[in-house]
Amino acid sequence: MIEMSHPANWKALQNNVCQILTECGYQANTPKKLNSTRGKVEVDVYAVDNNSYPMITYICECKNWNRRVRQDVVFSFRTIVNDIGADVGIIISLKGFQSGAIKTAKNTNIRLLSWEDFQKTFLIRWYNTYFIPRIYEISRQFIAYTEPINSHIKRKADNLENEKFKKFISLRKKYETLSFLILGLYTLSYKNATPPVLPLNTKYFKDIASDSPFLNEIL
Repeated sequence: MIEMSHPANWKALQNNVCQILTECGYQANTPKKLNSTRGKVEVDVYAVDNNSYPMITYICECKNWNRRVRQDVVFSFRTIVNDIGADVGIIISLKGFQSGAIKTAKNTNIRLLSWEDFQKTFLIRWYNTYFIPRIYEISRQFIAYTEPINSHIKRKADNLENEKFKKFISLRKKYETLSFLILGLYTLSYKNATPPVLPLNTKYFKDIASDSPFLNEIL
C-alpha cells in the first residue's frame, strides 16, 4: 500500500488522490474547473498522462461518505466524463458501492474503486516512477562512498590518516551490500518491477539478483 491509513475527510481524500497521481508522473490538479458541452463543471481531481500517446485524461470523484455510492451518482458522473471527453473516470469511495452503481459502471470507462483498490491500481507505477528514484536520490552520496570503484572518493580516502583510513574501509565494507541493493532496485525500476511485500527478506533479494549480475555476486 502507498498510504497505510484512510484519509480523515473528503478534502484529505482529494488531496491524497491528487498527490499519488502526481507522484506517478501525471499532471494532476484538485479541484479543477473544466469546460464541458453543458458549460463549466468542477471535478475533484483531474489528471493527464503526458507520457502516453495518445494522451490519456482521468477524472476522479472522491466520496468520503458514511454510505455506499448510489446508482444515480454513477449516472451523473458518467455524463460529466463523456461531456468533458475524458478517457477514464474513477470514483473512489471509502464505503463502497451499491449493486446498482456497480451494474451501471459495468462495460463503461468508469472505474469504481475503494481507497485500497485505487492505491493498488497505481502502485507499480508509483513504486517505479517515484519511490525507488526518490530512495536513490536520497542515497546518492551514500552510494558514492560505498562503491568500490570511485576515483574521486579514493583520492579523498588516500589522504586520510592511517586510523581514519582503516575506519573508512571498515565502514565501506559494512555497508557496500546495502548500497548495491539500492542500485539494483533502481535498475529494476526501469523494468517496471513489482513492489516487494514488506518486510523484505533474503528470498526477495535472491530473486532480484537474477536480473542483476553484480547483486548475484555479493548475495
